[in-house]
Amino acid sequence: MFLTLLAYSSEYIALANKPIRDPKGYGSVKWGDNLLSLPEMRYLKSGKISVGEIKIYKNVVDSLVYNGIKLNAIEYGFNDDKLVFVALKASGRENWGAFKKVAIENFGVGFDRYDNQQYTNFIWQGPSSSIALEHNKRNGLIIMLLLSN
Repeated sequence: MFLTLLAYSSEYIALANKPIRDPKGYGSVKWGDNLLSLPEMRYLKSGKISVGEIKIYKNVVDSLVYNGIKLNAIEYGFNDDKLVFVALKASGRENWGAFKKVAIENFGVGFDRYDNQQYTNFIWQGPSSSIALEHNKRNGLIIMLLLSN
């Protein structure tokens, strides 16, 4: 994800100090859950990051709908077989507006906003989770990334 600070709206700066509603994972899968305890997960791919290897899975029983928004995919990231992130992926201009509305309703108004010509990002920081909502203006891809802190 590209998180480049180019412009702040004073409206969002004023809201940034409010606490967020902090997710503890996604659905019934919680931060730190062991991959071996989740038989519905199916391997997709893996990659290297600064803390080691991330293995990405999908949950075969997931509904690809998030608060009424049709998703392209939900991906679960595991490091050392423990859940560390969930990525909700969608696309389309209409879904971007819906995602922003739902994210603010779910996580609160305590976010930072970053904008440039290619991306718009909303970032929430909580005690156990960080949330990034990113819209790629060029290709329409939307990613909500829920990260364990």
